[in-house]
Amino acid sequence: MIYCVIVTYNGMQWIDRCLQSIRHSSVPMSTIVVDNNSTDDTLTHIKANYLEVILLPQEENKGFGQANNIGIEYAMQKQASHILLLNQDAAIQPDTIQTLLQQDDGQHLLTPLHMNGDGSCIDGNFFQNTLLFELPEPHMVKEVPYVNAACWLLPAEIIRQVGGFNPLFYHYGEDNNYIQRLQYYHFGIRLVSDAIIYHDREQHGNEDLYQRGVLYRKLLLVATDINLTALQRWAKRHKISIQEIGHSIKKHYFLACLKDYFAALRKLAAQSKVIRKSRQIEANTVGAWLTY
Repeated sequence: MIYCVIVTYNGMQWIDRCLQSIRHSSVPMSTIVVDNNSTDDTLTHIKANYLEVILLPQEENKGFGQANNIGIEYAMQKQASHILLLNQDAAIQPDTIQTLLQQDDGQHLLTPLHMNGDGSCIDGNFFQNTLLFELPEPHMVKEVPYVNAACWLLPAEIIRQVGGFNPLFYHYGEDNNYIQRLQYYHFGIRLVSDAIIYHDREQHGNEDLYQRGVLYRKLLLVATDINLTALQRWAKRHKISIQEIGHSIKKHYFLACLKDYFAALRKLAAQSKVIRKSRQIEANTVGAWLTY
């Protein structure tokens, strides 16, 4: 059985389109919604209109990764064959899952082509970061280095090996860390261009939240990367620092960048023991961060 895990937070503007698209999937799925303590009507609306949905409401906002882990654990306890992680602001086509499954070998995270909300063009970040500015061709099945977690179809075997999301990443960056770990365990990412989703978002979802922690997240991603040696981590962190400071000089926000940089270093230093433990867990523990 395939389980679809959706994390919601104040998602009323999207939730009908999202859940209706799951209802109309040609491949049946059981839907789990983990609600991050929404303050709008998301929870009551789902309860009233989507009786088939398994609701796991939280008493606090656990962030994207940890909330997904709750849904993933539930699905794995139910012996899921695959888990679809789907954003509340995304919707699938009826044949999206069927088309993805045709390319499933158990060794790849599968992702569809991400269109914008109305389907008029490819999602901008997806075009830049996943397609690497290459226009997709019909029937294209392509290995890609990265895809954001708006729509991931994960075979259970990947979850059993790689596990869930690292709780060090509250919101943004958790998908990058997960992909680092996919690489470590020799799994890949496969883009299937004939499968489609619609991702109705701004450039980075919550732009203010995204921008607030960019430099810290970049350095944290280096610090937690289990593919790197200590020397490689130092070199990569140094390169990021040079690039960010150089960019800030050109764009005339050097002092603000310097402030953010030292704040990020202080935060990383305070987390140093937790980060080391994180690397040990992810490199040595099958199914890291999950307790099912």
